[in-house]
This record gives sequence, structure tokens and C-alpha cells, in this order.
Amino acid sequence: MLMAVDKEIKRRITQEWLKAFPGLQPYAQNKLYKNIGPFVMGIELINLPRSENYRPHFVIYPLYRNNIKSCLDYPCLMREFFNSKKLQINLPYNDTRELFKDAQKIVAQSLKFEFKEDVSLLDLYSLVDDRLINDPIFQRHSGHRASLLEVKFYAAVYTRSQTEMEKIINQVKDEQKNWDMKMFESWHGQFDLWIKGLERNAINTEEFFKKIVINKQDKKIDKLLSSDLKM
Repeated sequence: MLMAVDKEIKRRITQEWLKAFPGLQPYAQNKLYKNIGPFVMGIELINLPRSENYRPHFVIYPLYRNNIKSCLDYPCLMREFFNSKKLQINLPYNDTRELFKDAQKIVAQSLKFEFKEDVSLLDLYSLVDDRLINDPIFQRHSGHRASLLEVKFYAAVYTRSQTEMEKIINQVKDEQKNWDMKMFESWHGQFDLWIKGLERNAINTEEFFKKIVINKQDKKIDKLLSSDLKM
């Protein structure tokens, strides 16, 4: 029979990950986050069911939705990590040496930026494009794909890059011809309304920035360290 993992062991694991990624802070015991521009980004240590192991995942949450609850309801990007054998990283809670250190290196090398610094728009795009191009889920699931293109779009809005905003709108309109629209609508609603919302926010950014400011005032979010997203 599997034994429940001791809270003190989990606390130690969390502290070790915070040491490895000093830009992050604990939002919850297994959720290590940072404010970066219009997003909350970080690493989540997710328990594996019926196991005494866990997996690290990189996550991005938006800060431009109507309230903080809807922002943190579900990540707009969750990325798993794989070892040299292309297997998902599974880490036992009782190990903070060999497997743990290897996993930290894999995570650091897989991400395009360091949490302790500002993040460039191009580095964020590189990370998102890697999922769009190489992850079968994002290749075939229209809802997931639209979510990542939305991340790129609102990153461009935040950095006030009109060229990138227009480029992404055109990419969406072109790709939409081959999307499964039932799948898309189950995630984002009617396409015409969704795309008009993007176009409207590209013109009138006041409401977009206002929502970010309000959501960052949440008590737990406000305690996190912050970096900026820059061109």
C-alpha cells in the first residue's frame, strides 16, 4: 500500500525548486509563480495519482481576464518535460539529488528565459511556437491552438507591437479555414465574436491594461516577484 507523502518532505522539495529557480515564489506549496508582464508564469509540481512521485510542469496563466478567479482557473499553456529517452520526467519525493538535479537542468534548458530576468517577446514567442509546431495536441486541437495564438496576441498588445498584432490576426484568419469549428466553439464560443474581441482590444487597449492592474492587486498575486515582458 502506498503511504501518503509527508508534508515536510513536500515542503523540502518545494524549497529545493525555489533554490534552483530563485525568481519564483510559492503561490501554494506546489505552485511556484512569478508575475511577468500580462501573465503569471512558473512551475507546478503535480502529484502523480497512486504514486509517491510528481512531475514538474511549466505554466502560463493570463492576467487580462475579467477577474483573478477566471485568470487562474486553467493555464493557457502547460508544458511537460522529458528526459533524454523522451520519457516524461517522474520524480520521487524522496530524491533531491541525482534525478532531481537532472530534472532541474532539463527544465532550465527547455525554457527560453530565466525567471529572475525580464522576458523578451521573442523568447516567449519561441516557447509558444515550439508547442504550436511540435506538440501533436496543439497541432490537431483547434481550441488549444487558438488559446496559444491568443497568448501571442495579448503579449503583442502588452508590448504595443502593432505589427505582431496584425500578423497574429492574419494567421488566425488563415488557419481558421482548416479548424474544427465545433471543437473551437466548445472552448471559445462563436468565432466571429472571438476574433472581433481580439481586433477590438488591438485598437482600444485601455480595458486590457485596466484588468491586468486590478488582477495584480489580488493579495496572493501582489506578493509575487515581478518582471516585465519587453520587445
